[in-house]
Parts: sequence; structure tokens; C-alpha cells
Amino acid sequence: MDSSKAAIPGATVTVENEGTGAQRHVVTDSSGIYVAAELPVGYYSVRFKSPGLGNSERQGVKVDVGGETRVDVMLSPQAIEQSVDRYVWVTPFKENENFAAGDFPNQSLADEGLSTWVEADRSIDDTDVVLWYAFGHTRIPRPED
Repeated sequence: MDSSKAAIPGATVTVENEGTGAQRHVVTDSSGIYVAAELPVGYYSVRFKSPGLGNSERQGVKVDVGGETRVDVMLSPQAIEQSVDRYVWVTPFKENENFAAGDFPNQSLADEGLSTWVEADRSIDDTDVVLWYAFGHTRIPRPED
């Protein structure tokens, strides 16, 4: 669940046997429920990950024969921070690459938009280009910062 106690559908859950290293990956359903059925007896680490929300891990989760083990966590929104280490970038023109912070700047993760387009290292030979220039503040400070 998130900090408002709402279910988190589509979260990735990794269940790893601490003794053998064997892993099982499952995804939460629309109600935030996940099931990793028929796990061998042992101790497990359970990791939770959801885009835009912090990760969480529980270690030493004991699984017994015929028992049902429940592991619940609360995930909080991730702080989205990205510092500017360059002021000018050039990328090939793409019709769908309009905003340096991604399509939904207030909801985008830090690794969306310009940073991923630049990492793709696409050629700019014989094509239209976009010159991106960052100046001043790249985001407005918020009270929670």
C-alpha cells in the first residue's frame, strides 16, 4: 500500500530464498495482492518495487510447511531530484520528444525525457536537430525538500 493506505497494483515483488538464491518474480493485482505459491521451506528476502514509489525490502521472512506467510509493506513517493551537470544538449528531432522532463513533468521519474534521449547516443548526421539549453532553476523547491 502507499502512504495513503491505497493498494498498489502492478508493483513488482521479488521473493529470494536466502539459502539458495533462487528467485521468484510476481506482480501485484488490481487489489495490490500478490501470491508466490509453493515456496520451499526456508528464509526469504522479499523486495517490492513500483514506479514512482520507493522500494522496500524485508529480510528473514520465514516460510513453513503448509503455512501462509503474509508480508505487507508501505511504499512512499520517491523524491524526484536531478541536478544539472551540463547546460546544452543536442538530440535528433523526434515528433514525440517535446518536453525535456518527459511527457508528464510533474509525474515523470528522474530517468525520463532528455536524460534518456541523450544516453541513446543517436546520430545527428543528416537530420534535423533540437538544441536543448538549461538555465536558471530546473525545478521549484517544495516545502518537503
